[in-house]
Amino acid sequence: MSLEEYPKRIELQAKKLEVKEAVELAQFYHVPQTLMNMMFIQFGDTAYPKEAFLLHLGHRKGIQRIEIDRPILENGEWRTEARIYPRITPELIEAVSRLPETERKEAWEYLTKPVREWGRASTKNVRMSTMHEWLDTIAIKRAVCRALRLFVGIGETAYEELPEVVVEKNDLEYTRKSPAVIEPQAG
Repeated sequence: MSLEEYPKRIELQAKKLEVKEAVELAQFYHVPQTLMNMMFIQFGDTAYPKEAFLLHLGHRKGIQRIEIDRPILENGEWRTEARIYPRITPELIEAVSRLPETERKEAWEYLTKPVREWGRASTKNVRMSTMHEWLDTIAIKRAVCRALRLFVGIGETAYEELPEVVVEKNDLEYTRKSPAVIEPQAG
């Protein structure tokens, strides 16, 4: 087959997780199997975690808050930074207080330092033209997902980071609201 006969672009269709994969992922991450299709999406043979899954793991680990800078448009690309602050627990405070006084400040700064990550979105890295109106919001989603992945220790790319990303309408409206700090909700 010659090079000209190969397709110019391969379109991957999203599909639900296969039962075997959903069961294995649910067991590994201790998540109800019924929620796995809300938390992962499969393209080809690869399952990508979604923001909901990363948030679930993040809250399980302990998120104090998430801060997001307003996206900035520069050279046709929207950029923003997200910061995830770890939860400060009484046990953490007690552990730091037991350290020698000379080590406390450094330990406190290290343990409470936020995880930082950038999100970028442009017409070059978001393929669907219908999503180009929402590039600022996609940059936010990408920054949050990347920071969450670092926070919880997941190396796989999140679904929201893919060039084929489609962000749900209610998520688009929520991220366009003015608060730049997301506090965990009780419940």
